[in-house]
Amino acid sequence: MLFRSHPPPPFDTAGSGGDWRRFYASAGIGFGFYRGDYGEPGTTNSGSVPVYAKFEYVPVTFRVSVPYQVIDGAEGLREGDVDPTAGAGSSTRHGIGDTTVSLMYSWYPKRKVLPSIDLKTKVKIPTASSKDIGTGHADVTFQFEMTKKIGQLGLFSSASYRLKGGFYNDIWLASTGAMLKLNREIWLGVAYDFRESSTSTAGDSHEIGLFASLRLGAQRRIGPFAVFGLSENSPDWGLGATFSYDF
Repeated sequence: MLFRSHPPPPFDTAGSGGDWRRFYASAGIGFGFYRGDYGEPGTTNSGSVPVYAKFEYVPVTFRVSVPYQVIDGAEGLREGDVDPTAGAGSSTRHGIGDTTVSLMYSWYPKRKVLPSIDLKTKVKIPTASSKDIGTGHADVTFQFEMTKKIGQLGLFSSASYRLKGGFYNDIWLASTGAMLKLNREIWLGVAYDFRESSTSTAGDSHEIGLFASLRLGAQRRIGPFAVFGLSENSPDWGLGATFSYDF
């Protein structure tokens, strides 16, 4: 399964105490556990432990992430896709997943009434240690995202188009949600995520996510989250967290 994550709090800069700098760097690790039947006869449990590094030279951000994947269940489940050519049985497999690299340009308006805009290109490189973990094909995603801070409330919405490799169909993705700032250290958020099916044999994915961003001092942050599926091709539920360190 792909690792679920959501944007950091709007305009909450990295580094110490929110002091603005031109260059930021951070590294982190996460974990996620998901459970569901995904329209298959049995239940599939899956886990992901991604390690990532992020470098930002305002307004450009580069990010690279490599996960360790564990899937216990349907043979056809591949990082959010269902392979229709796979067998109908179940198995347990684990190993290094596909590497994801992204490059993002952020536009910050001078007029506060306007939202900030992020333009992102993301490439999934098929580095999975086994064909039973990754799709074996490269994906390229183009994303447009808007973020607006109104007082203590942050609103965000994004639309993406993903070019899938192999026999998978190209798909649309979308997300919208809000974050509420409780104090300088804590943000709470909720989001709705849509993902079009990449095959004709599976339905679209609809999910609700609850998440938080908790700053632990000047350089450390933890981001717990929970996912609840609203459709057959989604996990029934999922739990996880990210841990990051700002340099």
